Amino acid sequence: MSGTWIRGSRCGVDNCRSRYYRSIDGRRICQYGHVSDGHVEYNDEDDENFVVTKRLNIPQNSQGLSQASQITPGLDTDEKKRKLYGAAGRELYLKCYQYILRIQVQTLIKQCGLPSVLETIVKKFWALFMNSGFSSVADVGSDWTMGSTVLSNDSSKISTSRKYPNFLDTLSILYISCRYLNLPIYINDFVSWTTTNKISYMKASFDLPKILREKLPSRILALFEPKRPPIRGDLCVAVAKLVRSLGVKLNFTMEPLLIKVVNELILPLDIYQITKKLIEIKSLNFEIPDFKKPNAIIHSFPEIKLLSTVILVTKMYFLLNYEQSPSWKKWKAIVENLNLDGYNDKNFNSLLTSVLIPDRTDLIDWDEEKTEKYLDWFENRIAKTQNQSELPVAMRRLFDIFPLEDSSTDVSSDKPGSDSEIDSNSSPPIAQRKEVPSAEITSIQKGFDKLYSDNDRKKKPLSLKNLNEIEEVLIDNFTLNFGIKKSQLQSAILLVEQAVLKDIKTSS
Repeated sequence: MSGTWIRGSRCGVDNCRSRYYRSIDGRRICQYGHVSDGHVEYNDEDDENFVVTKRLNIPQNSQGLSQASQITPGLDTDEKKRKLYGAAGRELYLKCYQYILRIQVQTLIKQCGLPSVLETIVKKFWALFMNSGFSSVADVGSDWTMGSTVLSNDSSKISTSRKYPNFLDTLSILYISCRYLNLPIYINDFVSWTTTNKISYMKASFDLPKILREKLPSRILALFEPKRPPIRGDLCVAVAKLVRSLGVKLNFTMEPLLIKVVNELILPLDIYQITKKLIEIKSLNFEIPDFKKPNAIIHSFPEIKLLSTVILVTKMYFLLNYEQSPSWKKWKAIVENLNLDGYNDKNFNSLLTSVLIPDRTDLIDWDEEKTEKYLDWFENRIAKTQNQSELPVAMRRLFDIFPLEDSSTDVSSDKPGSDSEIDSNSSPPIAQRKEVPSAEITSIQKGFDKLYSDNDRKKKPLSLKNLNEIEEVLIDNFTLNFGIKKSQLQSAILLVEQAVLKDIKTSS
């Protein structure tokens, strides 16, 4: 075995960057143990055709081990930062993808009060998800690999139907798991959590361990940073496609969402009862649709169909019961200011969502308090999501110009699973329930009656323009909170109206 290292061309095996070789049994082996194929040395002493090469004598320690790594420390650094491509890069992406999914689950359990059994259900749906399109991927993590799922180590059999899953799929898996457990968690909750960055989504790359993040190519790393939350009906479409792919049946419990909508919009309690009765009479289907066109999926999605029914019932309530019902003008004025007055979490979530909608013009009307609250959120949730020592040089210089308070604090301690204190704004544990307690309904009714106790005595019937104004107020609120476009919700309302009015005309 030769004790000297020879400097030559780059090794190239598995993207190895080593340029130093030694000869062992006639074969050329690089510093990292890669054998150069097709290169064999022959000891032919009679051959006078000498090849001139540059040789580097590497001293050895007392144990006879090479000290090349001590003389050329840069090679080890380059090897650690080497980007992975091809099958190895895809396998690393799935490992990182699974790591983010696990962070999201732990956030929902520890900070949002969901039951710990959710993690077990998510694991099962994650295994089904891998088997549906990624079943041939090598082992993506022993901690989250189901025992009944066999993952092949043959990287040549990797499925090419979908090369990389996107992060809407993680939200879809979480949503399906919540529906499987009949938890009162709906589309609007995920839109709120992703918009406010309470769960890892738009800046998911900062939650990855540094050793993994450095090995991901820039093109793949960009997949961990979605440009916006799902505010255009994206999540509804992703959930429907995943349900069809997995072949699962989910139950939709509408009562918690219905009472939540009635409560937050300060609607009369009669609307809750009428909507529930109308759904029973018309036998409206609230299963996740099995359509392929995105718009058709959104129009028939359970939450969107329920919202459309609420809008229809609200319009009919104020139209037919205008003498006994509260003043719709007072109700409209209060609801229009719900997302602007007050600074609790719910109102601020709507405020953040409005920033991401391009046709919103009320941003210029923000006062100093709203602007300050938004900038505080941006600093704490976005700007401080990565340690400054890991930022690029240009970004570090930018922070030198505009320093942040306590910018040296490492935010990694705030990740799920650490010993950091849970967010003070976290919600209490969520109970699994199908029926709304009567005490909660009574409190809503009392608050509503107190709010509208000074109704006008003389009221005029509502015109078509008045009904359109009521519909517009509800649409603006629902599009902000449920992450759909205005045109999509209007089309869903039209379909519900056609289904209900068709039966009315037939019976008359």
